[in-house]
Amino acid sequence: MAMDQVGWWPGLTERLHSLGKTDLLSMVKGPESSLPFSGFLLGNFLVGGMFYWCMDQVNVQRVLGARNVREARLGAVFAGFLKIIPVFILALRAWWRPRCN
Repeated sequence: MAMDQVGWWPGLTERLHSLGKTDLLSMVKGPESSLPFSGFLLGNFLVGGMFYWCMDQVNVQRVLGARNVREARLGAVFAGFLKIIPVFILALRAWWRPRCN
């Protein structure tokens, strides 16, 4: 209903441009923002990562279901590499994206 009120995506972007709040369209902010991407990365690694790796049932079962300790470690490390790839893609996309005027 909210998107219908503003005119869907074109209406939303036009209204944000007129208000001078185009930064609301970007999830990852630059270093000049009050919420830079470094906080996003650190929060993902420390807070979100700690919850994900220590309490997520899928990861716990992956480690407990391994044949031995070596395979459990390798499985956890491999899953970590798979999990961290999107964070770097998101950061690179935010850095590469042309800036709005």
